[in-house]
Amino acid sequence: MATTTIADGFDQVVTVARVVSVSRESEWAALDVADEQGELRRVVGTNLKRFAEPERRLRVIGRLRNSPRWGWQVEARRVQPVLRFASAEASVVHELERVPHVGGKRASFS
Repeated sequence: MATTTIADGFDQVVTVARVVSVSRESEWAALDVADEQGELRRVVGTNLKRFAEPERRLRVIGRLRNSPRWGWQVEARRVQPVLRFASAEASVVHELERVPHVGGKRASFS
């Protein structure tokens, strides 16, 4: 049972629809995400745990592959948060709090 790689150039902005699985020992996670047209895909990778939150917008760079056990999925190589434009200071603080390694204290502008 070999894994078939179809395309190496997956690069899309997606929205996390559901957290499927998160590792307790590492940064690995599996997420169901929706692209801009609403098509659902499964994204897996070792750098996804910090982004495992429904409604989170991400730019995922990786490759599409067909696993004999799990079917079609995107193997993420790089993931970046996509921040929404916020109009009020409270919204900006809320978005910054969600960025890994920023947190509430750094985001509060105090």
